[in-house]
Amino acid sequence: MTAGMNEQLLRRLLATFKPEAAERIAALATGLERIDSVTDAARPALVEEMFREAHSLKAAAHSVGQKEIGVLCQLIESVFSALKRKEIGLERSLVGEMQAAVDVMEDLLVDIDTAPGAAKTARAAERTKSLTSAFDQVRIAARSSAPKAASVPPRPTAAPAISSPPQAPPPTQPTQPVPPAPPPQPAAPSPTPSEPARAEAPSVSSTAASETVRLSAQRLESLLRQTEEMLAEKLSARQLLSAVATALDSLSAWQRERQHVRTHVLRLSSAASQEAAALARFVTWTDAHLATLEKTLARLESSAEADTRRLGSKVDQLLWEMKEILTLPFASLLPVLQRAVRDLAREQAKDVDFVVEGGDTEIDRRILQELKDPLLHIVRNCVDHGIEKPADRAAAGKPARAKVILTVSVRDGGKAEFVVADDGAGISTAKLKASAEKLGLEAPRSAEAEEDALLRLVFRSGVSTSPMITDISGRGLGLAIVLENVERLGGRVAVESKPGAGTTFRLVVPLSLATYRGVTVRAAGRLLVFPSLGVDRVVRVRWADVATIENRTVLDVGGTSVPLVRLRDVLELPGGASSSPAGDWLQAVIVGATGRQIAFEVDSVEEDREILMKPLGKALVRVRNVQGATILATGEIAPILNIHDLLKSAVKSEAMVRPELQRAVAPGPQPSILVAEDSITARSLLRGILESAGYRVKTAVDGMEAWTALNLEPFDLVVSDVEMPRMSGFDLTARIRADRKLGELPVILVTALESREDRERGVDVGANAYILKGGFEQNVLLEAVRRLI
Repeated sequence: MTAGMNEQLLRRLLATFKPEAAERIAALATGLERIDSVTDAARPALVEEMFREAHSLKAAAHSVGQKEIGVLCQLIESVFSALKRKEIGLERSLVGEMQAAVDVMEDLLVDIDTAPGAAKTARAAERTKSLTSAFDQVRIAARSSAPKAASVPPRPTAAPAISSPPQAPPPTQPTQPVPPAPPPQPAAPSPTPSEPARAEAPSVSSTAASETVRLSAQRLESLLRQTEEMLAEKLSARQLLSAVATALDSLSAWQRERQHVRTHVLRLSSAASQEAAALARFVTWTDAHLATLEKTLARLESSAEADTRRLGSKVDQLLWEMKEILTLPFASLLPVLQRAVRDLAREQAKDVDFVVEGGDTEIDRRILQELKDPLLHIVRNCVDHGIEKPADRAAAGKPARAKVILTVSVRDGGKAEFVVADDGAGISTAKLKASAEKLGLEAPRSAEAEEDALLRLVFRSGVSTSPMITDISGRGLGLAIVLENVERLGGRVAVESKPGAGTTFRLVVPLSLATYRGVTVRAAGRLLVFPSLGVDRVVRVRWADVATIENRTVLDVGGTSVPLVRLRDVLELPGGASSSPAGDWLQAVIVGATGRQIAFEVDSVEEDREILMKPLGKALVRVRNVQGATILATGEIAPILNIHDLLKSAVKSEAMVRPELQRAVAPGPQPSILVAEDSITARSLLRGILESAGYRVKTAVDGMEAWTALNLEPFDLVVSDVEMPRMSGFDLTARIRADRKLGELPVILVTALESREDRERGVDVGANAYILKGGFEQNVLLEAVRRLI
């Protein structure tokens, strides 16, 4: 169909096809995840739904020349057709093959605007062959196990071969008259996959065309912003009403005072003075005009009040409906998470069920976009760190099939809560403590808080319980990113863990980025807003209760010392550098979570109110400590503070310096590294990277030469290839670990071997990090070196 199509038209068609294909691929992925768990009664409807999705996607793909997607869709369509006709049963292996095919289609869709690369085309061809083979095997098995029924004649038509595109049906013959009294006939065969589309697609399309309109998300967000601008008109109307009411009140007050003067003037007018008579006539004339003015102002006040009420109602309704349009069910994020769990579990030979509760919860699409990476990090963390291998679970008395449960719910105050729980081994606080000590992080101060404080260390950058660094884990960055992203949204995150029973992560974020609650305060005479989700509490304490501990000003809050700083000092507001306490009391807002609470002293705390956040615009896209602004009912513009930035700014301020954490770095000898690599190119690259970073480097051409060097001089770390002559990197690492003097020497394996078995062998022999040469990045190597030396 694309042969005679000009390039401009094809680009327009592809732009239309891409979002439609993404929706249909997501529907197929979600359906395949559910197909095992639905009841037998509900499964036919689900199969029918996925059959239609596959058929519609196939037709759309062929129409824009995306033949790889079209062929895969035809295969999936044929499987569902056979399931509908009950020619085959639902085999788990076949579901897995279809899931893999959907994953390939998702990858092909990424570069839909250009021709897919050779690797993706080859993968699509391989997946086509694999799914075809699996389907053939299931059909052969079904036919061999089907009971023979002599009374039922064979089907007049066979299902089309799934490895080739559908053929056009032969011309139909004129229908012959039916002879009288025919013998009983078998039920008419179900139509082939292409037939339902011809009969039903027009009605579906016409229904969709009459009920839905496809718009880009950018256009919808633009409409939302314009709708939010109407709030300014609503505020202006209120201000106008207030001004009219004030004028009417002033006129009434003036009328009351004028009555006293009027009585005196009329008394004077009884005299024969012409001036007095003229003054009396003027007073009488003004009485009528002032009465008219008062009535006019009263009518204006009534009209302004009605207009303000109507405008406010319409703006509120319009804003609510626009926000409803821009909300999506959380289920729209599921395909990405399901695929991540499935792929990682398959790669690590783990058996994992991913269960989602509350997938129909509606959330602002902008929140969902910001949450995708944090949730992806968490579910991958659960599978990689938390879930044990089936054999280990069986030895611990657990079911071999593990569970990761994601629960989504709406809480009071316009908040959404996401809880990710696994039934794995839990978090090892001993490993956390050891990792934190390597980084020089402060240990928990009290035994009572030690467990919680140690668990909170998982959110610190660089802290990891992984025994080695791989492309998946070990760098201690994933959960640090989770914390940063969630706090940027004005939310909070917490973790709970029980050894042997599992780990639970809890994220709380606002339901909408546009409207949420905020605590308004005044500092240095300015009105500012703290997002309520980031506020732990507001306190009012005596200045006499403020203490100085280790050169830090602190508040005692519930038995815990919380650092205290002035908000105006952190924000560097004019007039904030001075300041002796005014009065006996101070007010402070305590913000933060995960062990990083700080109290910010403010001049006054106003109230907790609903606010509408407005972005700062492109010119102010990244202003430190500020994430947006809001217009209050009084017409004042108040900046909305960024909790994540505030905490970092407060820690950097002089009042927050912790002398016990300042470690003097004395000049000393450069750390020495031994590089074992048989390729001269790779050896030169590694040496150049490490020497540029300030390390002293010696090289060896294979494992045996490296072993000899280790016995002749001391080194702080070994970087080794795996496949080398005379002695491999695995054997070299094993020898190092078995040696009494070298047993603690860190070892990093840099290799092209990326299979699961090779990585597990690296763990078994005692490597500290396993870095793949494919897609090698020097910062990954240097980060691993810094952690291990």
